[in-house]
Amino acid sequence: MGGAVFVAGWFTLKGLEGAGEEKVASPWLTVPINFEKVKTTTGKFLAVLSDNDPYVPLSDAEIFKEKLGAEVIVQEKKGHFTGDDGIFEMPIAIEKLLEIADKK
Repeated sequence: MGGAVFVAGWFTLKGLEGAGEEKVASPWLTVPINFEKVKTTTGKFLAVLSDNDPYVPLSDAEIFKEKLGAEVIVQEKKGHFTGDDGIFEMPIAIEKLLEIADKK
């Protein structure tokens, strides 16, 4: 059944810079998600979040847990997990992907 790993995934956003970013994000924020249907197509969910992400509030961790039954890992001071944040590798994401792949 597989799984999904979300790195800096979000349900709400903060710190958007201008109308352009708001326009791009709008469909992702306004289209309803049928969580029950999503859960029937994917067996395991993992969200990797950072405690200092400028865009994704840490409160989204609870949404991942509540709506998807996701495992949530909060990493310290990783920003939005970009090269600008000094993040070029995600060992935890690889490890969890391999765990999901082994459970097929």
